[in-house]
Amino acid sequence: MGIGADVMVGFPGETEEMFDNTYRLVKELPLTYLHVFTFSLRRGTDAFNFPDSIPRRISKDRSLLMKRLGWEKSVEFRRGYLYKESDVLIENHDKDSNLLNGYSDNYIPILLNGPDSLKNSLVKVKIMEIREERVNAIII
Repeated sequence: MGIGADVMVGFPGETEEMFDNTYRLVKELPLTYLHVFTFSLRRGTDAFNFPDSIPRRISKDRSLLMKRLGWEKSVEFRRGYLYKESDVLIENHDKDSNLLNGYSDNYIPILLNGPDSLKNSLVKVKIMEIREERVNAIII
């Protein structure tokens, strides 16, 4: 099972210690997907007037660290499914690889060869290759 989380960095008042605690917590949790975003000021919100805003450079650095951690956790999760079977909902053709793409029942993005007639259908696949940037499978 894959578990995702949204993580905000750079909220006003976020100290280095607070960020480090969040980073360690995320690292220890069995998360498989992170949506990392940086706090941004919005007029008309309570947070717009909060003191102790975080410099943009620090927020950006924290965001990059957290995104890298999320990517590492995602790849680690996917590696656990190598040579395993999964149901995949085929969505369309990936423009870069010209392969069909879809998502497994635990939200792993999958690429595979197959006819266009499989679009919008559920197919049983075997995951054959895990790369950092993609997962390849075959229809079984």
